[in-house]
Amino acid sequence: MIKKIEAKGIEWKPQEGVEGAYLSHVISHEDLKDMGLSMYRTHKLEFDITYTYSEIFLVLAGQIKITTDGKTSVFERGDIGFVKKGTKAHVESPDISETFCVTNPALTDELLAAAFAGEA
Repeated sequence: MIKKIEAKGIEWKPQEGVEGAYLSHVISHEDLKDMGLSMYRTHKLEFDITYTYSEIFLVLAGQIKITTDGKTSVFERGDIGFVKKGTKAHVESPDISETFCVTNPALTDELLAAAFAGEA
């Protein structure tokens, strides 16, 4: 299977429970159960999360700050990050940012709700 995603076809939906965050499930759990591809667009936000999935992300624009175990890592355009399932983190986007994310497993609304509820 090959799937082409054109930039003009990406649909941004508000991320439930996180004001200022928009999400697009580019490749979803319907396409591929063990991996997913999503894009985030954020607007000046801050939240706590316990990752219920592993994630590799590429910052396309802006800046993302992630604090785990008292250490803050700053990711800017072109930087790549990896977050292991079970990681508790504080995430900040001081301005507008966009990230491209590959997750395992593929994100579902239930998986995201559990992450923001602090469940690992």
